[in-house]
Amino acid sequence: MKTASQKIRLFEEPNSSIERQSEWDEPKGFMFGGMAMFMETSLSQIAEQYYKAAEALLLIIKNNETPDYELQNPVFYLYRQTIELLIKAILVTEGKSTLDSKGRNIHTLQALLDRLDNVPNDFQSLIQQLHQIDPASTLLRYGGDKPYFNGELWCSLTKLEYQMKRLYQYLTSRINK
Repeated sequence: MKTASQKIRLFEEPNSSIERQSEWDEPKGFMFGGMAMFMETSLSQIAEQYYKAAEALLLIIKNNETPDYELQNPVFYLYRQTIELLIKAILVTEGKSTLDSKGRNIHTLQALLDRLDNVPNDFQSLIQQLHQIDPASTLLRYGGDKPYFNGELWCSLTKLEYQMKRLYQYLTSRINK
């Protein structure tokens, strides 16, 4: 049995053993604080990380490494979070607020979408459908909440990947104007 002084440490102080020539070399890991915090990470950069993670999970499913139903919530959460952050990035670049009337961050996709101008109907529809699945931004993370629809819905992996790529490209193009 471990005593308090023998705690397992997840994080450690960096040292020369973690240095590498490129991002593809070993050792793999994550850095927090210090110089890592001096590199400002924008909303769109974080959104890109979520998007890449969703794509990686889809690849795991396509390679039959895990059944699709076991990764449903993580995949949809990552795509939903990607879209939320991209919309917020657009709003920030347009000088619009991402806060509600009480000064709290808005997390509902519909409320954020309502603040965007000139969104083509097909992209509005995709965002609204994601909103219907997880209106309060909690269902995919914690379960238990009820979506804004009755019955059951099904989404093919191929269609999901294609439509999320289209939406991602559209939203990022608005940030990079």
